[in-house]
Amino acid sequence: PVVGSPFIAGTGPYSVTVTPNGVYAYVANATSGTVSAYSIASATGALTQLANSPFTGFDPYSVTVSPDGAFAYAANSSFGDVSAYHIDSTAGALRPINLVSPFTAGALPVSLAITP
Repeated sequence: PVVGSPFIAGTGPYSVTVTPNGVYAYVANATSGTVSAYSIASATGALTQLANSPFTGFDPYSVTVSPDGAFAYAANSSFGDVSAYHIDSTAGALRPINLVSPFTAGALPVSLAITP
């Protein structure tokens, strides 16, 4: 086990995703309606929770990151939509893209996939 494991997340952690560069991890916490964010220690794999984490979500069941590591998307099961976030490249923080997000997705979306 990695030292410090298990790491604290919100309630009902349903999925985890890692940025393509392996620097940040995001956890969809369905029950608490949040997304937890962590930096990943490259030498040990240990997680350190980012400042202001967890970030507000809407019943996220899964979260995924775009191939360029610039955006994160969360499938909000109870709300039938997908939230979009900008990922701060230097701090890993999530900032909602409020002008267009969330996107209607239909009944009970629970997972996401992004094509390259």
